[in-house]
Amino acid sequence: MGQSPPRPFRRTGADRRAKEYWTIDANLAANKPPAFDARFLGKGDEKIEITNGEDAEKIRLALEKADWVVRSAEKKERRRNATPPFTTSKLQQDSSRKLRFSVKRTMMIAQRLYEGIELGDEGLVGLITYMRTDSTRVSAEAITEVREYITSEYGANYLPGSPNTYKEKKEAQAAHEAIRPTAAVRHPDQVKKYLQEDEFKVYKLIWQRFVASQMNPAVFDQTTVDIDAKTGNEVFQFRVTGSVPKFDGFLKVYKESKETEDEEDEELKHKLPPLEAGQKLTLKSLLPEQHFTEPPPRFNEASLVKELEERGIGRPSTYATILSTIQERMYAQKIGGKFVPTEIGLVVTDLLVENFKDIFDFQYTARLEEELDEIEEGKQTGNDALTEFYKKFAKDLRYAEKHMENIKRMEKPTRSTWKTSSVWRNPPTKSVSCAVRRWSSSGASTARSMPAAPMTRKIPTPASSRKRIPSICPTSTRPICRRLRKRNTAKTVAASWS
Repeated sequence: MGQSPPRPFRRTGADRRAKEYWTIDANLAANKPPAFDARFLGKGDEKIEITNGEDAEKIRLALEKADWVVRSAEKKERRRNATPPFTTSKLQQDSSRKLRFSVKRTMMIAQRLYEGIELGDEGLVGLITYMRTDSTRVSAEAITEVREYITSEYGANYLPGSPNTYKEKKEAQAAHEAIRPTAAVRHPDQVKKYLQEDEFKVYKLIWQRFVASQMNPAVFDQTTVDIDAKTGNEVFQFRVTGSVPKFDGFLKVYKESKETEDEEDEELKHKLPPLEAGQKLTLKSLLPEQHFTEPPPRFNEASLVKELEERGIGRPSTYATILSTIQERMYAQKIGGKFVPTEIGLVVTDLLVENFKDIFDFQYTARLEEELDEIEEGKQTGNDALTEFYKKFAKDLRYAEKHMENIKRMEKPTRSTWKTSSVWRNPPTKSVSCAVRRWSSSGASTARSMPAAPMTRKIPTPASSRKRIPSICPTSTRPICRRLRKRNTAKTVAASWS
């Protein structure tokens, strides 16, 4: 029989064509310093998107002869509320962004802080509450304690009139409190000498977030200025927004990390002079700048955990495991801190999504969680939920048996006598050298380049050399004999990739 045709290599968002656009910033000066930059919005009351350099140059030439006048200057007070205490996902995200800790490392450190640290004469003390939670709930005793601490350490103006409360997500199980220090009065600096460096950093992060969650909002004076550039019968509109901190509030203790800068950060960069409607301005320079739209950035650990949480995939206890599994099975690898899918990851994903659409759906986990809640509440039985699931799964399984591509037949043997695909399909027991192969556009098999650094992997031996493990041990009623299971346990080895 002839070989199956090669699978097309799946394209990603990076292959899509970028879209060109231009911005024009005007550097302006008023009667008093400082000078400031305002951005072009449009012509008259119509917003205009500049899509090419020719249009940008025409607007620039017209603006050089324009008279610049402040149309309006609106001032208002803006408040920025405190963030809730940590849930598991938020701790993992903040630790990744601020401390550059992996999700797995963060959870290991948090586990040690929860289990207890020797604090001299105090003995073994658990420094934080349970670290696997999706709740922002805090006990009344802890709130009373932290409010007293805020008043004594920062002053009454930092304490809100009533405790801050935070809305729980619909799907939150709220089995545990939010992640917080067991005693708010135990300042990080007081326990620093008993902690390792990474333990101190994580504890400080948790302590700061919890204390800040019960403090007053930060207050800013925000000024939005609309500017007209008049030339002949044409009027071009520009705008600039600036913010000045008025009261630091919770920011005195903690500031939440972000993936990228937002409008608030941009506003704080703009320092504006006193401006009022009708005031004339002087043009100092114009800066047209070319840009191109970009695809969404690749996930790092923080952004992937955030996406999992928002889509309702997994639970607080499984985020770290999910990230570890996709790397251990080589479905994705981290390059420069970003997750990049491997070809085997793309192939496996395509096959499973195509043939098991009901299970490999973003909403599947969320729907399953809802069903489990209904079972707990007595609205449906467990057997009914399993029956409904298995009807669809059995149908998908029959379809897959007939239509799923046999990737194994498309592969070429490596230096080992067994097929490359067995690396991924069989239980690992022995170190071997292998190459993951892919099909080029011409149909020829070429070796896939792999990371140069040795990677810890579990690699199998051929099936013929593996011993059968009886389903029932002759000397025991246990499903699998512990002695045989221990003897046949897979060994973790370093695989050298061809």
